[in-house]
Amino acid sequence: MAQNETPPTIPRGPAFTPEALCSMSGNIKVGACDVRSNLVTGRGATPEEAASNFFASRQLLLDGYAALDRPQPPAIPLTREARLAQILTCGLAKAVANGDYSLVERLAKAVALVLSDAVTPTEIAPVFAVRSQKNEYEWYEVSGKVCTCPDSTKHVKAGDIGYYCKHVLAVIFTAKLAE
Repeated sequence: MAQNETPPTIPRGPAFTPEALCSMSGNIKVGACDVRSNLVTGRGATPEEAASNFFASRQLLLDGYAALDRPQPPAIPLTREARLAQILTCGLAKAVANGDYSLVERLAKAVALVLSDAVTPTEIAPVFAVRSQKNEYEWYEVSGKVCTCPDSTKHVKAGDIGYYCKHVLAVIFTAKLAE
């Protein structure tokens, strides 16, 4: 350093960083059972730079979730009850997120039907027989998403699309357990 030169000054305190001129944010849901959304933001000096940073951040989020899906060492197989609990938890989370508390009740009753072995396949492939919870000698037929019980019949007549009685839900649970 020459004699007449002054030494460089070292800044003290936080450095000033100008705010980005453009920003892009969005909520992203990952996975079928993920009822939470993940906030992703991209910032930049131009809209193009903000969009590029947004999509890069989004990809990092998706890559992070994909890393969770990578093969893991073999786990101890879950019991039938533990697998059923996982399926129920996912259904309950979706029902509560939608504010459908009557579905929460039907899901719980459907699990009780499955646990009590009240769901039986019939000789006709897609048809199941499901025992009534009120009368052990009464059985309802479930084919696909249609049931012969009074509750299901009432909702079909009312035009409630997407309504599933506890017997249909019990058959869905049974099918998921068989996967």
